[in-house]
Amino acid sequence: AIDLAIARHPRRRKRMAVCPEGGRRALTLWRRAEVFGSGFSLLAVTLKTGRTHQIRVHLAHTGHPVVGDPVYGHGARRWKQQPLYVKGRLPAVSRQMLHSRRMGFIHPDKGEYMEFEAPVPPDMEGLLAVLRSLDAPKNGACAGVGAGMSAVRREGPGDTEEIA
Repeated sequence: AIDLAIARHPRRRKRMAVCPEGGRRALTLWRRAEVFGSGFSLLAVTLKTGRTHQIRVHLAHTGHPVVGDPVYGHGARRWKQQPLYVKGRLPAVSRQMLHSRRMGFIHPDKGEYMEFEAPVPPDMEGLLAVLRSLDAPKNGACAGVGAGMSAVRREGPGDTEEIA
């Protein structure tokens, strides 16, 4: 779990940032749905609060930004510097690899709970297929995307936190 308050960035007003004092509580639960030996992971993320850019801010703050995120991550320019991209093994990424697989809410007029699901977009499926083909997953990780939101993110050394 990532439990860090978020507020407007003090200098870059169009951005949000982790801000322990003066920020609003933001709780993000996550687990690795799939781990790729090439240093990337597919995450299943559940938001317990709904702050602006919460997933992107929390993952970037922990040093693991969403692939292709131009604001909080490395964007397309940095992606093109990835060794596997340079070698022609990774596809171009033109957007952040963040997708809401399932979303639910209580309808404001009807008072009924409504839930919607959407398949993973073709460009994201393509990237996942390439990552799967490059090397076998580590640690016996399961395939597929979990409930909530999913993101492909770059792994870092010593990254061991998971949802309890």
